[in-house]
Amino acid sequence: MPRRTFLKFGVSGLALSMVQGASLAQSQSTAGANAGYAKDTDARLGVVVIGVDGADLTAPYLDDYLSVGATVWQYSENTIDFDRFDSIDSFVDANSSKVTLAKSYSDILAAKRAGKVAMVVGVQDMWPLEWAWRWTWPAGTGPNNYVPNPPVTDLSKYYDRGLRIGNLAYQLSNSFGGGLLDPTTPLSVASKYMVDQMQEIGILVDCTHSSEQTSLDIISRAKRPVVCSHSNVVPLNDNIRNVSDRVIRGILKPAA
Repeated sequence: MPRRTFLKFGVSGLALSMVQGASLAQSQSTAGANAGYAKDTDARLGVVVIGVDGADLTAPYLDDYLSVGATVWQYSENTIDFDRFDSIDSFVDANSSKVTLAKSYSDILAAKRAGKVAMVVGVQDMWPLEWAWRWTWPAGTGPNNYVPNPPVTDLSKYYDRGLRIGNLAYQLSNSFGGGLLDPTTPLSVASKYMVDQMQEIGILVDCTHSSEQTSLDIISRAKRPVVCSHSNVVPLNDNIRNVSDRVIRGILKPAA
């Protein structure tokens, strides 16, 4: 799917097109039922996506999603580990009549047919997959080791657990690239491999919270669409948290 077409879908494109490469017809943005929600509706499928949100996993919060007719809960916390996925699985199991963990486009449609919310899981900082020697293990013995060719990471295991959206760095720089507080920090050697692997296995690369240079480097390298899933634009508010025209124009360009 061309990036220009993908961008029009907003959060619907993020949650739906990414998980199974689906091509949607149109997306109509409306105000969320609750303040702070980004709500997008696909007219053909009747799919309503609300997010991005890092709120705790609670039954009352899930009921809020159901009460406003949400089809997809795009759930992204600041970081990721397998304990978090254990918590997600426990929450989904305890509320199985209301929510399902969506790993594919068909999972989202099946949840809608069953009157449930489909949870699409994301992460806003990939630091758990940093260099092996930044951890307590001796160099070369940890689960994420960028020395061999090709490097070895746990990324595919996270994909198997349900990770479908990922931001390399959150605010501050890490081994993969710059956070938004370091706007000139580029994509690192390790993160070039990470971007390639994410796009190969089907995890959408999100540039939200990353530095401008890291974002531009990601866009330049990408062979599939990338997004800034929950950012505003610098021309409207000149704040480092927002996205420059250069990044926006890059996202609009067709994928390589």
